[in-house]
Amino acid sequence: MKPIHPSQTSCSNGLITDMNVTPMVDVMLVLLVIFMITAPLMFRYQPLDLPKEALEATQSDASMMTLSITADGALFVDGIKMSEDDFVSLMSAKGAESTFSGVRIMADTSLPYGRLLHVMRLLQAAGITKMTFVSAPNAP
Repeated sequence: MKPIHPSQTSCSNGLITDMNVTPMVDVMLVLLVIFMITAPLMFRYQPLDLPKEALEATQSDASMMTLSITADGALFVDGIKMSEDDFVSLMSAKGAESTFSGVRIMADTSLPYGRLLHVMRLLQAAGITKMTFVSAPNAP
């Protein structure tokens, strides 16, 4: 079998009809780098002083909602600040869904214990029974 040279293509006017994929690969690599840099910026977490406990790591479920409670008691659901009334209505709607897997709670260490219990009572009233607490890794 005889190798085909660019000058011996099937086109009669001598043009090279092979597709050059190098520019396409360059564009795809640039897009990959852009997405790798911007993807972590899409997660909005509130700065919290989490308790440091040496607990066994568990698998993170992507379908769980993240509830952040700051030191002053403000509620953030997946990074969005909510009033208590909006929080109760959202959690009631989520608790009624059969595919909802639960809430991941991130509470500041200086949050009063009574406020945390009040929020947990609101979650239970909304029909949410699966709650997971998040702690900071590498306890001293």
